[in-house]
Amino acid sequence: MLLDVRLPKMNGIEVLRRIRSIDQALPVIIITGLATKSEITEARELGVTEVIEKSYVLKNFSESLARAVNKRSPP
Repeated sequence: MLLDVRLPKMNGIEVLRRIRSIDQALPVIIITGLATKSEITEARELGVTEVIEKSYVLKNFSESLARAVNKRSPP
């Protein structure tokens, strides 16, 4: 899952909490340009797979996706 921290109606960290209550193994990549250090720390504590700054390079993005897919355990 690709998730932004800043969402119109709910904070992305809250979305991540809800995701984790349903599925601990789902790879989640946070893409953000505005997250605070504490939000990033909390996301990591909740088991986010990667955090990517919005100023990322496409190569880095595809590498992050590949790592996330490889971490997903088989159904």
